[in-house]
Amino acid sequence: MFNRVPKYQKKEKEKSRSERKLSDDQPKNLKLLALLFTFFLIFLTFEIPFLINNCLIQIFPDIHPVFSPDEIEVFINGVRPIGYICLIIIVIFIIIGFLIKKEKISVSSSFLLFLPTFGSFGWSMFFLAGIGILEVVWLPLDTPYFNFLTLGIIVFIPVYLLVYLFYLGPIGFIIIVILPWIFMILGLYIFTSGVISWFYGKYQKRDIIEFSIYKYSRHPQYLGFLIWSYGLFVHYMNLELIYMPAGKIGLEASLPWVIFALIIVGIAFLEDINLSKKYPDKYAEYRKRTPFLIKLPKTLNLIASFPLRYILKKNFPETNKDILKVVIFYGMIIIILSLLILLMFPTFYQ
Repeated sequence: MFNRVPKYQKKEKEKSRSERKLSDDQPKNLKLLALLFTFFLIFLTFEIPFLINNCLIQIFPDIHPVFSPDEIEVFINGVRPIGYICLIIIVIFIIIGFLIKKEKISVSSSFLLFLPTFGSFGWSMFFLAGIGILEVVWLPLDTPYFNFLTLGIIVFIPVYLLVYLFYLGPIGFIIIVILPWIFMILGLYIFTSGVISWFYGKYQKRDIIEFSIYKYSRHPQYLGFLIWSYGLFVHYMNLELIYMPAGKIGLEASLPWVIFALIIVGIAFLEDINLSKKYPDKYAEYRKRTPFLIKLPKTLNLIASFPLRYILKKNFPETNKDILKVVIFYGMIIIILSLLILLMFPTFYQ
């Protein structure tokens, strides 16, 4: 006689197979959802500034720099105090966010410092016209004696090297036009993959999210945000190169991006510390097999992490003071290297 499997056991097996299949399909579903959101966010990245510019151009009209230089000077002198007020408020909120341990306040404020980059999408002769009025925040850093906005220029050396490709013919032109789009799409895809995976993990009530894109980066949202913003800035510089090749009318704003990036990294370190305290064993194991932001070749990783090990004498920051030391130290390295480049090649960024 053959042993018959009871019906309830068959149903349990079928249910188990169905659940496994659903679980196997989840990464594919998350990737597809992230891809759809990526294209949606790319659309918003350019459409929203365009719509805002159409409204603001009525309030802050374009001024021709050749025909109306006096009008431009009067306008800049008039709005410069507003720039000081805005810049001071942003810096205060960044500091407050760290002091009261509200990461969202610091991240949001640092993004406001980066936000004027969108002003380049006005494509106006006068950089403060239309949506370009956002760049008023950067005006206090561009003094008659020195443009402090350029003190992060070291991070954009690859961009300036690519500028030379522009003069090598159609191939060079295609490369520098496509490259920022690659950065922006890749960054937004990583960002949305991280956000969607995080929500799905929280829905499953997991202590630590370690599946999907979290297998390759402990902080994919921040990584994606940085890559997207870098691509956006490269696109901004391309606009200056293509539409204003005879001379730069806008502001060279590498320092705001550096400050923005350092704050993002500092917040990511803070999350590492909090999760290590909350789940010491689980997170220690997860940190061993997953890189902080992105996996680097061993030699490059040793070079990049040397300052961290040099000032802390350990592999990871363990307190808020440690994070502050690391952020300031890396910031000073970037500023010093940028200053050396500007002193050695005074016209490098023009």
